Amino acid sequence: MINSTPMPVLVGVGQLTNRSKDPEAKGDPIDYMVECAKRAAEDAGDPDILPQIDSMAIIRVMSRDYTDEPRRVAELLGAKPNDFVYT
Repeated sequence: MINSTPMPVLVGVGQLTNRSKDPEAKGDPIDYMVECAKRAAEDAGDPDILPQIDSMAIIRVMSRDYTDEPRRVAELLGAKPNDFVYT
């Protein structure tokens, strides 16, 4: 029997750690999120999967005040999700 209940699927993981002690080397959190997504796609074995993202959810953990981070990250990944969540 096939279960037709929608459920989230995680296909890969990516992590990025900036260990630079140079304050000028700090990066933009949005760029870090994009890089982590790319690494997750590589981990999944399909770097071209990112445009297929159908839901983009980001938890607010940064002190920077961005406008609509999920849409911004999706746009940079070439994705056009139907759902955006920003907590």
